[in-house]
Amino acid sequence: MPENKRLRALANVIKLAAGIPTISSEYRKITSFLQYLKLFVAGADGSYFYGLYEPYSRGRDGGMPDPADTITLSPQIRSQVDRWVHLLRSTAGMFASDVLHPQPPAAAVPTLHLYSDAALEGAAVPGLGGYMHGFYWAVALQGDEVRLPISVLELVAIGMNLVLFEELARGAHCILCSDSLNSVQVLTNLRAKSPLMAHVHLLILQLPQAKSLGGATAAVHCFGPANPAADAVSRGNMEYFNALCSQLGVVPVLQSTKSARQRSLLRALQRSPSLTTRKCG
Repeated sequence: MPENKRLRALANVIKLAAGIPTISSEYRKITSFLQYLKLFVAGADGSYFYGLYEPYSRGRDGGMPDPADTITLSPQIRSQVDRWVHLLRSTAGMFASDVLHPQPPAAAVPTLHLYSDAALEGAAVPGLGGYMHGFYWAVALQGDEVRLPISVLELVAIGMNLVLFEELARGAHCILCSDSLNSVQVLTNLRAKSPLMAHVHLLILQLPQAKSLGGATAAVHCFGPANPAADAVSRGNMEYFNALCSQLGVVPVLQSTKSARQRSLLRALQRSPSLTTRKCG
């Protein structure tokens, strides 16, 4: 099962579990998508759909509700949604060859690649960006942020990937991919020479999202040509990014970066203005 589909389904059921208001037409899309994925998710038997179709009969005379009606989730639906969250976090599907064997299929543990990048020179709007199997985010740099060394920004982008993608990546083996060798070495060796890099590294280590993913996370270096998606969104090149997603066969999904929590690393640096005048070595 493609990770983009699993993550889209997971994002949908997380929203339902959080009690976010959902209209009838959107609820039908979510349940239909889960039904489609059922064949590819080990352990997703028919019991996972008990009660999920009950809202279909809330319309007049027991018929379908109006597409714009808001669906209120019953306790049974909430319980079922929580089961789906746990299932989709814990399995990436099953191997195709499993259908040839009589024993129950073995679930494959998800492995996610989280790409990040920072752009200063050559970018129409300097920024940071991240990409994970179709899910992406982008932040334009502001004020003193553009004075930070590129290596520091690359490390900040890795940290923001953890902040923005942790909820979807929880339970998976995560590989943090960056074309900044300096940043990868800091995360791998747990040591930074530059005061700025050390400051950002400490902020990352203190993130609850980093603690949540813990030992299931590894950092690897990838050369620039192997990081086209994050590079494109960090530069605001959305036309190229959308074309790339089309070629990859994934649906792009934007992650919001509006809250202070989601810009926590950059805001922490802004609270230490003296750091922006130092050089990164």
